[in-house]
Amino acid sequence: KLLLPSMKINGLEITNLITNTTNDNTSRIGSDLLKFGTLTIDYANKRFYIEAKQDKIDANEQDFGFTRTLKNRKLIVGFVWDLDLKKKIKYGDEIIEINDTPVEICDLIKKRPFSQNNDTLKLKIKPVEGTIFEIVVNKKTTAHKVYQ
Repeated sequence: KLLLPSMKINGLEITNLITNTTNDNTSRIGSDLLKFGTLTIDYANKRFYIEAKQDKIDANEQDFGFTRTLKNRKLIVGFVWDLDLKKKIKYGDEIIEINDTPVEICDLIKKRPFSQNNDTLKLKIKPVEGTIFEIVVNKKTTAHKVYQ
């Protein structure tokens, strides 16, 4: 997870941009640029252009402090960024319910429970080791919080 204090593309300045990267060949770095304007990819000349909706955008967003991923057709906790949350959940813990609703992979795509519209979620967690427990997670502004 990286914080770019400022990034400029074709006259568009984006501040407080947080991006998640991976070390595999399927990294989607840059896909969120579509939020800020129309992107044109010029394959022949190996360039891309963005027609921005405005000249300056503050991309400071809130998130839940951890990533999610799929493993063996189950939703699991990915990397935990939030220091307080790190004491409660860890990579590989299975998320079996969200807001008292059992996790169904197809529903995750349709309902998007981790989207911008939800500031608080109640999760039922089946940890890698230990007993099932419930936890309430809240979105926090991450650009100004230091993660270790």
